[in-house]
Amino acid sequence: MGKTEGSFREWFRLPGAVLAISLVMATALAAPCGSAMADEPTASPGDLDGAAATAPVPDSAGGSDGENPGSGESDAGEAAPGRVQDGDRWRYRMADGAFVASCWLQLDGKWYHFGEDGFAQTGWLSDGGQRYYLDPAEDGAMRTGWYKVGGEWMWSDADGAWHANSWQRDGRGWWLRFGDGSYPASSWQLVDGKWYLFDGSGYMLTGWVLSSGSWYYLAPSGAMETGWQSVDGAWYYLDPAEGGAMATGWFDDGGTWYYLDGSGSMRTGWVLSGGSWYHLAPSGAMETGWQSVDGGWYYLDPVDGDMKTGWLALDDDWYYLNRAGDGIEGLMRVGSIPSGGAIYIADESGRLSKDVGWKSVGGVWYYVLEDGIAHLGWLRDDSLWYYLAPSDGAMATDWALVGGVWYRFNGSGSLNAAESVIYQAESEIRANPFIDGRKYEDALMQAGGTLTYDRRGLWCVNFLWWCFHRIGMESELWGETGLQVDPDYLAQEAKAMGQYSTDMSGIRRGDIVFSYWSSWRPGIEVSHGAIVLGVNGSRMTIAEGNVGSPSLRVTTVDLYSDEFRGYFRPAYAS
Repeated sequence: MGKTEGSFREWFRLPGAVLAISLVMATALAAPCGSAMADEPTASPGDLDGAAATAPVPDSAGGSDGENPGSGESDAGEAAPGRVQDGDRWRYRMADGAFVASCWLQLDGKWYHFGEDGFAQTGWLSDGGQRYYLDPAEDGAMRTGWYKVGGEWMWSDADGAWHANSWQRDGRGWWLRFGDGSYPASSWQLVDGKWYLFDGSGYMLTGWVLSSGSWYYLAPSGAMETGWQSVDGAWYYLDPAEGGAMATGWFDDGGTWYYLDGSGSMRTGWVLSGGSWYHLAPSGAMETGWQSVDGGWYYLDPVDGDMKTGWLALDDDWYYLNRAGDGIEGLMRVGSIPSGGAIYIADESGRLSKDVGWKSVGGVWYYVLEDGIAHLGWLRDDSLWYYLAPSDGAMATDWALVGGVWYRFNGSGSLNAAESVIYQAESEIRANPFIDGRKYEDALMQAGGTLTYDRRGLWCVNFLWWCFHRIGMESELWGETGLQVDPDYLAQEAKAMGQYSTDMSGIRRGDIVFSYWSSWRPGIEVSHGAIVLGVNGSRMTIAEGNVGSPSLRVTTVDLYSDEFRGYFRPAYAS
């Protein structure tokens, strides 16, 4: 088989590579069409100029295809030699009418190879121990020099033989040797379907690199990574659609949104973006709808994912999500909700209460009116009194300061009026033990009361009235007959209401005990009254107001002394 020989040395630059070529061409193409059937070849791509083929392939019409748009017929009616197009493929007909096959043919300075079926071949071809690239974009013309296949640079010598690239390593690192002996520098190169970046000295880079304003990540192998990648414990998205550039900001991956911060790191948990809050699952996926976070519930828009605040209507129910300044922003509220000058009550599911009446939320009781609005202040329910705090609507228990006055409430929330009255008496005695009793007489008169005696100073019952009046229970002492006050009158009122007893063994804390010291008015049965603070066996402790010094005092006396006439038990419960 013939072959061509020669040598040359030439410097030139390929984009991204410096080439220093020194090679000896000693390659011959096998089986040129002029000698395909001969024992010894008589031509090669180096010395064959359109030689006639000796390996004819008759066409299907016995030597003429009858319809050759690429050639006409001779005057004798025979088909002319040349290209014959058949759809997107073509063959070459020789002067004798036969088609070349299984051989090389040079046409217009370009080499082509025809297969056994006579059609020009394209793509990679192995022949005679060498590989050749027959360019489909040029109807199968053999490529030489530099060219791209699938975006990757290739190099074939002047005879078309392809020379593979190879990786080299020295003391500084890895570099890529092209088939012509050159190497890439300061450039990206596609090698075996993967991208690599080489520095100015031609060495392969790894890790994070900034190129043309974008960040890329190169594996330890040097190959550019794409898609999701975990680097140093953080996740990044290297966008294949952007050539592997690191993504930042919001990113939609298959219908799921992720947020990548300025460093490219995937965020989880709460993220503030564009003035709105979003919550990202541990996987990084943006969450929507109701979500429980750190024990609290939040509502994230089903489409955009932004956290909602304020009133929210869903499926005929209302919910309230904290606004900024309400506490933890976006947190669903339960129980008391101050809004628009009113207090609303939501149940433990967050729904605004729809039922009127008592509602327990988180162990706290509220009384709910229409539209979920809480009752505030004093409430009388089933003859009992309750107090709902104006600040949040919560029912008071134990002690509560209302309008500057302390009240005692039972565990059920109902007012413990006896303890409340006793507290007024004890606190007044501690604060003003030497007070002039006219304070209480004046208060009684200002309330429209009438003194039934004609001298001032006998004011024990006025002090009792004042203690009851402080918590709004003076009517429990005087019924409906008005504010006419003296001890005997009060005793008669108690008898009339059926709340008077002379059996001293039944007396208890909160009762009003009556005694007779002297007659200051004809016909009276009692001349003094005091409130009972406690009973211990035969001893009784009382709080009283009287003439003398101190004028208010706590005294312990004999329960069964002849001076005591009986006691009155106010209707504290109602």
